[in-house]
Amino acid sequence: MDLRGLSRMAWLGAVFLLLSVSAVSGDRFAGGDGTAVSPYQIASAEQLVALGADPSLWDQHFVLIRDLDMVRVEPNAVSPIGHEEQEFTGLFDGQGHIISHLRIIRPDALGLGLFGLVGKRFEGPSSDAVGHVRNLKLNDVRIQGDGFVGGLAGALGSGSIRNCSVTGTIVGKDTVGGLVGWADGVLESCSVTVQVHGIKRVGGLVADVGVGRTVLCCSASGRVYGERWVGGLVGMCSGTLIVDGMHEFSSPDEQIPLSRIIQCRSDCSVYGTEAVGGLIGYADALGEIRDCYAVGPVTGSTNVGGLVGLRMGCGLVRCFSAGHVTGDEDAGGLIGETESLLDADELEDYPPCRHIIEEVQDSEQDGETYWLSIYRPGVLACFWDSRGSGMMRPQGAGSGCEDATALTTDQMRQSASFRDQGWDFADVWTMHSGRPYPRLRWEQTP
Repeated sequence: MDLRGLSRMAWLGAVFLLLSVSAVSGDRFAGGDGTAVSPYQIASAEQLVALGADPSLWDQHFVLIRDLDMVRVEPNAVSPIGHEEQEFTGLFDGQGHIISHLRIIRPDALGLGLFGLVGKRFEGPSSDAVGHVRNLKLNDVRIQGDGFVGGLAGALGSGSIRNCSVTGTIVGKDTVGGLVGWADGVLESCSVTVQVHGIKRVGGLVADVGVGRTVLCCSASGRVYGERWVGGLVGMCSGTLIVDGMHEFSSPDEQIPLSRIIQCRSDCSVYGTEAVGGLIGYADALGEIRDCYAVGPVTGSTNVGGLVGLRMGCGLVRCFSAGHVTGDEDAGGLIGETESLLDADELEDYPPCRHIIEEVQDSEQDGETYWLSIYRPGVLACFWDSRGSGMMRPQGAGSGCEDATALTTDQMRQSASFRDQGWDFADVWTMHSGRPYPRLRWEQTP
């Protein structure tokens, strides 16, 4: 046989192999080829389980084409899609369909949810980020693990989760959230109605929001139980100056971005011990909470607040809290305690960084001079219901909350109380008759 014959046979063999692989993948799903133009179609619980069992598919595109009921699937038969060694970097579009009765019970495991890890770790969101989940509803889930546990995903890396919802029960020890355990990407237009049980870093929606990340137009309802860093929406917003190896700075102008919680709400009942908040348990320095509210009861021992339990300088802008607050020490209607930021001398011990500048000093670092900035955000145009919370003071301990305003429940019904402080009732907020407090415009009308 001449070389042309061998080449022809090799070509035919390659085509046969490619067609065979495509046929195998095609047989697993109801249609599609995994591309953006023709995503794999998932139409059964068995096909969803098969996706979790095959990491070679985790960079492909998928759509859910009908509601799925997982009630007959054994809990240990379901493997989370994506994990630490191989993330899910594709796209999963639920198209508004519902997955019901998902059960994953592995008390000693890390990274549990329908997805284990979505997107690349430590890269953060960007225009070319990979790993996205959207338009998916999970109903009556039961997820139990050790750490990094969420109803939808154990962890979110560089990608995004948009327009998703969860109802059910999520149980773990560390970094436990109703939707996501740890979020280093974008969460937008998501909601949960859940019971969440954990020990530390426990949140109704997400347990831990990473440096410079955004949670936008999200909500949480239900009950949240934990011990330390427990919040109705977010357990810990961990934007921090102590980056310690997570970021390497190429120039003194490089910035650490703010973590932002924007237009979010919680009406969860929150129970904890230390750093317990109606919206956020622990809010670190480089963060901003804007146009948010919490109305559920909050119960704890120390650092207990209607909105934030322990505030490390995080900015609060146009927020309110109205839930009843019960605490033994350092409890306030709005904030449990505010602790001071690091002073300039302490900042010199950390990698060079530059951010919103109110005070600037020089620092010698490896023989070169860098700018160090001290970010001192305030509490602006914020309110709490003094009657509903049972608290006559905005903050249990610390300073920086002097401008917060106490209102009675009747005053909270009047938009004028808020307009005078610059609240936007044209695009952000609205008042509904029969409801005692402002609502965000994206929320459904009663």
